[in-house]
Amino acid sequence: MPINMKISGANTMNETMNETKNCLTTCPFTDKPCTECGVYRGRHRHIVLHSNSKKQNDHISDYFKAVNEYLDPWAGKGQGCEKPDIAFRVLNMENRKSRICEFEEAKSWDWGDPTIMRLIDGWHVKSYNNLVDILCYKEEKGHKEAELQECPRFMLLSGG
Repeated sequence: MPINMKISGANTMNETMNETKNCLTTCPFTDKPCTECGVYRGRHRHIVLHSNSKKQNDHISDYFKAVNEYLDPWAGKGQGCEKPDIAFRVLNMENRKSRICEFEEAKSWDWGDPTIMRLIDGWHVKSYNNLVDILCYKEEKGHKEAELQECPRFMLLSGG
C-alpha cells in the first residue's frame, strides 16, 4: 500500500522507506556493507553497537514519525485549544442511549479505569487531552458534532 505523505523536515514516506532499504551500514563482524552481509542481510539498522551509527539511523526515525502522523493525524492538534467548539454526543453501548455531553463532565471521568473503553470513529480515546486533540482535529476538518462511544471493555473485545 503506497503511502505518499509529507512530514515536516523529511522526505515522503516512500522515499524514506527506499533510503532505509539502501542503508550502507557496515557489519561489525565481517566489515562488509550491510546489504552484502550473509548473517543479517540488510538488517544492521536495528542494531546500534557504536556511536557513529546515530547518523545512519536518522532516516529510520523519520520513517517512524511519518507512520505516527499517518496513524494519529490529530496528535498535538489540541495544543492551545482549551475547549473545542464542537458538540460531542456520548453513546452508552450497553443501553444504546445517547446524550449530549459537556467538557466539564468529561474532565471528571475516571480516565484510568481499565474496565471502560471510549471510542471516536473507531479510535481509542485514552485521556482527556487525547479527547481534546481528536475533537480539535475533527473541528478543523469541518465536523459540527462527534460521537463518543462508551462501553465496558469486555463488550468491545468480545465483538459485542
